[in-house]
Amino acid sequence: MAGEANGRRVFAMEISSAYIDVAVERWQADTGRDAILEGDGRTFGQVRTERLGNGDFALGKVVESDVA
Repeated sequence: MAGEANGRRVFAMEISSAYIDVAVERWQADTGRDAILEGDGRTFGQVRTERLGNGDFALGKVVESDVA
């Protein structure tokens, strides 16, 4: 986010993919843009759906129908 605010390109590394997901979600919300996977052009949303399924439990979100 600091790099975006200052017009700089940032290269970063994180061990846990959950932290990356949160960072990408925050970046998308802040910029209003979609994160695009450079290798094949898929959006972050497409990649997340492929990894996690329909997204009901993505990033700790629980839908009301899943709660007993």
